[in-house]
Amino acid sequence: SALWYALETYAALRQRRRYSNGKIPAQLREHVPQEKFSKANEYGKAKNTFSLVSETAMLMFTFATLVYGMYPTLWKVSGDLVNRWPQTAQSEMAQSIVLLWLLSAVRKVFTLPFSIYSAFVLEERFGFNRQTWKTFVADMVKGTIVEYLLMIPVVYGVMKALEWGGELFWLAVYLVFAGLTACLLVLFPTVIQPLFNKFTALEQGDLRNEIEALAEKWAFPRAKIFVMDGSRRSSHGNAYFYGFLGLRRIVIFDTLFEQIKGTQNILAVLAHELGHYCLWHNAKLLAISQ
Repeated sequence: SALWYALETYAALRQRRRYSNGKIPAQLREHVPQEKFSKANEYGKAKNTFSLVSETAMLMFTFATLVYGMYPTLWKVSGDLVNRWPQTAQSEMAQSIVLLWLLSAVRKVFTLPFSIYSAFVLEERFGFNRQTWKTFVADMVKGTIVEYLLMIPVVYGVMKALEWGGELFWLAVYLVFAGLTACLLVLFPTVIQPLFNKFTALEQGDLRNEIEALAEKWAFPRAKIFVMDGSRRSSHGNAYFYGFLGLRRIVIFDTLFEQIKGTQNILAVLAHELGHYCLWHNAKLLAISQ
């Protein structure tokens, strides 16, 4: 954690010097007004400051959990809770699952003020936030339920791998995580994400035809094209391509249509996102994380 924090802080400080410069690059002067560039620069600097503060606080929190023995304390608490269950439900695996639930709950309580500040102060200040308190709470509740449910197969798989793996337990654990990651890649766009956002098929027309032609040209054929209600939470515009085991989806945030006019301009954004797919950026990041 400390090494990763040091690398991220170094990168953030380098980027902060760029924000502090405030001068618009010569290549952009003909395309971006100085006022718009200055606002984007100010937003980037504010996000940079927030990242530095929140990451530092998170590192201190991690150290505190180790120094003050939070893990053994919560292990004991989880054991006490499981001992109240029916005899048939009491096990080391059940206690491990409850431990992860407690650790997650403590972490969520600690990070909650940062989440609130990010949405309702920082994003609101620059006019990007469209999230209501109702949506914020609903997302938090649904996210917690999904997270806690996913922890069950993770703990079960890891403990069984440790039990059956023998001297190759490390390989067994790796295979469990690889398998669960593959399952999650399938479940996330089809089951999990629709819990938080509404996806509507892009209507037939010139834009859809152009997107299909672009995807076909760059080896992303027969993709389903959706418009996502990103405007429920933010005015940021975005789009992404998703492809795994034949499941291909092109998702465009509805806010993108508010910010960009013209088929060719929208195609330019999608071409950028398609470039990540063609250059295997996501696959490389997934391989590194594994």
